[in-house]
Amino acid sequence: MKRLPIFMVLVLSSLFNIPSAANAAGCLSITKWYPKEILTGKESDTGKLSFVSASAVKSPDFNNVYFVAVKFKATGVGSQVGVWAINGKLPQKPGDVSGLTLSVNSIAQQFTVWPDGNKTQAQIAINDRSIGAAIKCLKK
Repeated sequence: MKRLPIFMVLVLSSLFNIPSAANAAGCLSITKWYPKEILTGKESDTGKLSFVSASAVKSPDFNNVYFVAVKFKATGVGSQVGVWAINGKLPQKPGDVSGLTLSVNSIAQQFTVWPDGNKTQAQIAINDRSIGAAIKCLKK
């Protein structure tokens, strides 16, 4: 069997667009309203949290669950990215919230009072692939 030189493999692989986890999960737009609502649930000893941007993905592993990544500025520590999981529909305006909001990465757990997803019956792992996908969507 003939082997392709490594540079040929690299050239050929660059010609094909292999979807990333964020593309596979599908980046969803979200209005500023809901992410700002998430940030109102800040810990009492946390300074001001200021919304910067947000993105969301629908979980491929849980029914009707969305992962929302929110970039925000926190007093004294600069920009942070928290990720929260919500069940129901992806809220876009007041009255849309139909389910639970859970903190699913360490930043969300540190800065807000929303229940820790890994300590609830949902058992959302802190390394769930949708967390990385939602964060990757922020960078697009």
